[in-house]
Amino acid sequence: MKRNSIRTFLAYASMLLCAGAPASAEMLFIFSPAPGGGVKVVGSGSGFADRVDNAGGGIPVTANDWDVQDIMPGFLKTSFTTSQQSATSASGLFTNVTTGDSATISNFSVDRDPDSADDIDWFTDPVSPGGAAQLTFNNGDEFLFSLMASFDAATLPFSELVIGESIDVGHTQGAGIADESFGITTVRVVPEPASIALLFGCVASLVGCRRMR
Repeated sequence: MKRNSIRTFLAYASMLLCAGAPASAEMLFIFSPAPGGGVKVVGSGSGFADRVDNAGGGIPVTANDWDVQDIMPGFLKTSFTTSQQSATSASGLFTNVTTGDSATISNFSVDRDPDSADDIDWFTDPVSPGGAAQLTFNNGDEFLFSLMASFDAATLPFSELVIGESIDVGHTQGAGIADESFGITTVRVVPEPASIALLFGCVASLVGCRRMR
């Protein structure tokens, strides 16, 4: 009886702590070599909007321009130009699950700020003429994000990327969206596409082992 009471107390305490904690989210962008020396990018993420400007007023993103700023320690080499490099092709979907509004990803780019911080940007368009022209996020709204993009070697050679993992310092923004509105973003540069397949293979193997048990 005493043990059950302790468990009940811990469960309630855990619920209170979670209720008081800010909503969080995570995005992952994997950069890998493309044929001819270019770059392929796969992006995905889900979670909840931490906060927005104007005390949670849900300001619409008029330009549909989403930015992950100041990724540290940085995934672009020092020889990279400061001008924005846009992908030769990009597609995907960005959805506010809470409101049911979605927008397609029409462009993806990387650049470097004057303060030498590396950034990534993506742009969205309405899914259909009757769809959401602007994505709006209130505090706590759930989102889903998926992306496929590619750069040719003349636009962004893979040799300009730093192999390894970089994490932003909490500056994910949209036009009208406050810092940290979507939590943590990780950029992972892998030396070959096979590394991605190996990662998913390992996960599948672990799931299979657990099912066998």
